[in-house]
Amino acid sequence: MTRNQNFLNLWISILYRYRKNYMNKKLEAYGGASGSSLLILSIYKNDGISQEQISDLLKVDKGSIARAIKKLEQEDYVRREEDVTDKRVNKVYLTPKALALVPEIQSAIADWNKQIMTGIPVESQKIFLNCIEQMAKNACNTCL
Repeated sequence: MTRNQNFLNLWISILYRYRKNYMNKKLEAYGGASGSSLLILSIYKNDGISQEQISDLLKVDKGSIARAIKKLEQEDYVRREEDVTDKRVNKVYLTPKALALVPEIQSAIADWNKQIMTGIPVESQKIFLNCIEQMAKNACNTCL
């Protein structure tokens, strides 16, 4: 095992923390929405998605999703509607306030990705993204 492999958890942790700080700084004017950028983008790409579907998509427990959505709802970024066919299901939609924020989130993510990929050849980036996607899938299977 190489030195870099021994520190895989460290590198992932560093990337996570710095990305979180970067996004918070870039989106600080939008309050609590900065910590929910992936949640907002998931709703944007899947208008009317249920809370359970969001949980499955983002691999986050249902309670955490419910709390995050409640906070976004209080800040007028999302609205929930009861499903007409199943009263137990809440469908989630972005408000105009959140829709206006989406380009800012997309821009911040694109800038972050560009910065962290600087100096890495495009072909290596593709390989890395395929590998990290597979690692995430493996992690999901491990925690079943």
